[in-house]
Amino acid sequence: GLTKLSTSTTFNIASTTITGGFAVNTNWLTASSGRVGIGTAAPTQTLDVRGIIKIKDAGATLWFESNANEDHLIDFYEGANIKARIGRDSSLGNIVFQGTAGALGGSSDSLVINSTGNVGIGTTTPRDSLLHIENATATTTLTVSTGTATKGGRIILEDVDGLGCSEITALNGVLSAKTITCPEGI
Repeated sequence: GLTKLSTSTTFNIASTTITGGFAVNTNWLTASSGRVGIGTAAPTQTLDVRGIIKIKDAGATLWFESNANEDHLIDFYEGANIKARIGRDSSLGNIVFQGTAGALGGSSDSLVINSTGNVGIGTTTPRDSLLHIENATATTTLTVSTGTATKGGRIILEDVDGLGCSEITALNGVLSAKTITCPEGI
């Protein structure tokens, strides 16, 4: 049997079955009840890591896989409380950022990137190619910048009554506005 392992020991188990749990210096690795703990002697999940995870190699990948129609989630906790969430909503195909955790595809979605690359704030169905802000108020600020002085920015605003659109453009310090026919999808 094994009595002691050090960090320089090579350890191989070929076809050995260990029952009742397995521990290698319980500050480092513990396996029991179908759970593996690294840095904890009492894992609470299938893999419970207490500390920093480093993935390093050419093409290093963190892979999330689930059955069809199941969401993928990364939750950020403070103690027992979820404070934020990043996920993939399987029903809509959206990548979702939430400031407070809730069901994906719902009112908790703060920022959504859909499968065609449209970005939405406050909406689960962004319909515009760049950005769709739902329920904007008088204090909502939007900055459009191309990062170059030779290209201007363009903002299209849908009228409150939904009957028309206004276009505001800026080029070389000159601001212009005009009424336009709303682009398709607005």
